Amino acid sequence: MMWWLMACTEPASESLVGSFSVLSYNIHGLPAEVTGDDTDARIEEIAPRLNDFDIIGLQEDWMDDNSLQLQEQSVYSNFDRFDTPRSDEQVYGAGLSFLGTYPITKTEHIYYDRCNGLFDNGADCFASKGFQYLVLDVSGSFSLHIYNTHLEAGNSDVDHDIRSEQLETILAHLNAIEDEPVILMGDFNLSSADPKEDTLLRDFREMGGLRQTCIELACEEPYHIDQIFFRSGQDVQLQVEEWQRDRSFVDSQGVDLSDHPAIVSLFRWQR
Repeated sequence: MMWWLMACTEPASESLVGSFSVLSYNIHGLPAEVTGDDTDARIEEIAPRLNDFDIIGLQEDWMDDNSLQLQEQSVYSNFDRFDTPRSDEQVYGAGLSFLGTYPITKTEHIYYDRCNGLFDNGADCFASKGFQYLVLDVSGSFSLHIYNTHLEAGNSDVDHDIRSEQLETILAHLNAIEDEPVILMGDFNLSSADPKEDTLLRDFREMGGLRQTCIELACEEPYHIDQIFFRSGQDVQLQVEEWQRDRSFVDSQGVDLSDHPAIVSLFRWQR
């Protein structure tokens, strides 16, 4: 049995410590004309695999039929999707979805202010990117604050500036709940392999009091643009125990089910 399948939380009467698994996964949920493959078939294979995790943040969940399939095959009733376009000029919402074990007690959908490119530079202006914010009731023991996001794509200086602004938007929200335990995950379109982007990520961590799971565990693949961050709260300590690129998200031929890796971390919490 894989380590993340063993994540569990003690009964409520003993809930001073526990654990949970987190999956961040960009599912590449665009029409087949864009992806160049059978998107429906890929989503059909992805959906049941999500049931192995406690907290799941998806990006590029942009197609209604596929999102419905994800919900129907889920063992979880706790679901939230950020799918409303910000304006009539934009085709998609943020393409962000959450599934998980724990009840959702609060939800906010926050749009970013700017985008760059319609038919170039990542075509970000087709979507209404932002971040999904949820508060979860973890076993009746504490409230866990979840952020799920997908930042600006593209490689131009304008795209880089927009990503920086988007991180500032997240920071403003994070700093308003500075005493709360936080999990932040998503597709950041920033890689530590790029010195300029690595500096931006480092500054973001420092200003938000965040720790990056991959860095904490000195993982062998720190360059991924898909990442999971965390922060302990005043009354709850979070400790990351495992980080992994889950290689089970492949079809019967061993072909990846998305153009992004499935990033998983296992956390231990203590009140």
